[in-house]
Amino acid sequence: MTTGANRAGHWRNRPNGALITASLLLGFFTLLLSVIDTDTLPRYYFVHQDRWISAYFAVVLGLLAFFRGAPLSGLSPPRPREIALAAFFVVLVSYLGHHLVLSGYPLTRDELMAEFDAEIFASGELSAGLAPQWRDYVVAMAPHFRLPIQDNAAWVSAYLPMNAMLRAGFGSIFDPALLNPLLAGIGLVAICDAAKRLFPENAAAQWVVLGGYCLSAQVLQTGMTSYAMTGHLATSSVWLSLFLRDTRWSHVGAMAVGVLAIGLHQIAFHPLFAGPIILTLLLHRRWYLFAAYALTYGAAILGFTSYHSWIVGGYAIQGSTSSSGGGAAFFDFLRNQVLPLLRMPSISSFLFTEWNLLRFFSFMPAFVLPLLLLSGRAVKSNRGISLPLLAGLLITMGLLFFVMPYQGHGWGFRYLHGLLPNVLLLCAYGYASLKDDDSEANALPLRGMALATLPAIVFLMVSSQNFVTPYAEASDVISRQDSDFVLVDTTGGDFAVDLVRNDPYLRNRPLVFDPRYLTRPNIEELCARGTITTLRKQDLSLPAINPESSDKSDFAALYEWLSTEECYRNPAV
Repeated sequence: MTTGANRAGHWRNRPNGALITASLLLGFFTLLLSVIDTDTLPRYYFVHQDRWISAYFAVVLGLLAFFRGAPLSGLSPPRPREIALAAFFVVLVSYLGHHLVLSGYPLTRDELMAEFDAEIFASGELSAGLAPQWRDYVVAMAPHFRLPIQDNAAWVSAYLPMNAMLRAGFGSIFDPALLNPLLAGIGLVAICDAAKRLFPENAAAQWVVLGGYCLSAQVLQTGMTSYAMTGHLATSSVWLSLFLRDTRWSHVGAMAVGVLAIGLHQIAFHPLFAGPIILTLLLHRRWYLFAAYALTYGAAILGFTSYHSWIVGGYAIQGSTSSSGGGAAFFDFLRNQVLPLLRMPSISSFLFTEWNLLRFFSFMPAFVLPLLLLSGRAVKSNRGISLPLLAGLLITMGLLFFVMPYQGHGWGFRYLHGLLPNVLLLCAYGYASLKDDDSEANALPLRGMALATLPAIVFLMVSSQNFVTPYAEASDVISRQDSDFVLVDTTGGDFAVDLVRNDPYLRNRPLVFDPRYLTRPNIEELCARGTITTLRKQDLSLPAINPESSDKSDFAALYEWLSTEECYRNPAV
């Protein structure tokens, strides 16, 4: 095909067309979601963070469409020293950000339960036993994401163990807050190796991957947390690097990494990433290698679906028909954890998906969406592994739409975190497709988009700090109470329930409870055991995310009653 024929292709495949299309998409969905008024957490994040960045990127991309960027010609591929410096940058920003941006505070129940399980595993156990006098209080002390163990004889999270085990092992020697920053740095080194193997003759495409990783607010801020998603990013990147090496031992290593990734916290994420790539082995008639991956992954999935049935310590699991593991436990897993999530799509499914995607592109560099649009040419011609990379993204998005469109908290769209290698490598394919034209006129203004991303990162980090700080301060208020027990007003939509956090061995004082799950006899028994303080909304000063929540439990009546009891202590705030 001639150069003229290339230029006659669809206008979206040209740099200015991709920039204008990306600008229009961001602008349209920003305006559309701005007129939707609903009190939900995604809407709150949209109003306070995402719409400002998406509107900013829409303007920037629209303006840059009329400028000709300097082509990234004459670049050498990223050298090991440059990759190491970039990885150090990612580690340093994420580690410092954990303390300076997020106040060293695990904001969400997901993060908290990773640390909760790590405490248990560090003690040499797989679950923490509970004394009989506390078993009626389990739900009030840990309202969400617990494994439902019979009679509340013990507790542990309902997540798979590998993320928490990594934290327990690493934390026994180093600061556990350094683990995710290091995993983010490892992910960068691995994805740069994958890019070098996919684009050996295209240094600029390799720089697109490296720059996209370093300029991703999602990578940097998720690395500040204890979410398992940074582990998924690292394992996906390492797995792909090993797979592309295509030696006997590299495939053995990829299978081992795959087993680790399957057991990080939820089974589905890694197979959705790796599955489409593994299927390419069938197209190349590599039957034995495909069978080895299939058997390894099948055994890992069966093993980890059985984990809560036969590893948790011998306690009976509520709702389980089998404690022997294997196939019966796998069907228990499908019945108890997968089928309840399936639902017919609703308007909220579409809204959550739109919020999620807009949040994702707001936390990624400005050049990601235009380059993804430009990758269509590579996908259409099935260049390299572009098609399985796109398939992994689309299959994951489709599954999330039907099963779990609501992500809750997250810096960016965390459910796509393990597929960031797909996104960044597709961006590289998009840029490499322009080089096919061998025309400087087709050079995107990548440097301009990269520079435009820097103020967006600063804004996102500052606004994230403003969101997290009230929760960290409220948790500090709780810990300062001079009482044995604290009852927190968790009504409303401000996520105060995530302030209810206790040590797995109940070594913390005060113990913290969600009174919605306590009966009056429960509270009277606590009163007989020690002193009680209640903390109301005005004592905590949390963001008003959903002021019109349907949860109208009468905390005021509880306060009025308890404040007359001898065991009651006024809050120190």
